[in-house]
This record gives sequence, C-alpha cells and structure tokens, in this order.
Amino acid sequence: MNNAIKQNLSFTLIELLVVTPIRKRLRRFIRGRSDSSFTLVELLIVIGILAVLTTAVILAINPLEYLKQARDTTRISDLDSIDK
Repeated sequence: MNNAIKQNLSFTLIELLVVTPIRKRLRRFIRGRSDSSFTLVELLIVIGILAVLTTAVILAINPLEYLKQARDTTRISDLDSIDK
C-alpha cells in the first residue's frame, strides 16, 4: 500500500516545473503578503528622504530671488520707456 501511495504522489519533471510555482503563489496568497513588498517603515523613510532633498533643492534655487529680479527688470524697463 505504501508503494501505491508513493506512486500516486510522484510527479514527472514537467509537472514539478508547473506545480512548484503554483504552490509558491498559493502559499503567498494564503499568507496574505509577498516577500518582495515594501514595509511601511521603508516607505516612510523614502518619503522622508525625498522631502529633505526637495527642501534642499528649493532652498538652493531660491525662487523668490528670481521673482524679485524679474520685477526689478520690468521696473527698469518701464522707467527707460518713460524717459524716452
């Protein structure tokens, strides 16, 4: 009887190649998560790093200074056109 059970449980190479990935996916589905997913802590760390980098870039560019220069250029141009 043991031989009959072993014979029924044996797989061919093709069956193993097809069944093994299905079993892995089924196990992941039952566990409710994938091994390749990110944790909440990892996502929060990445968001924090992006926030720091964004702040550094904005401070380096200093958009208010460019707006002041644009307004001053417009004023100088207007004054030059009034004088002529």
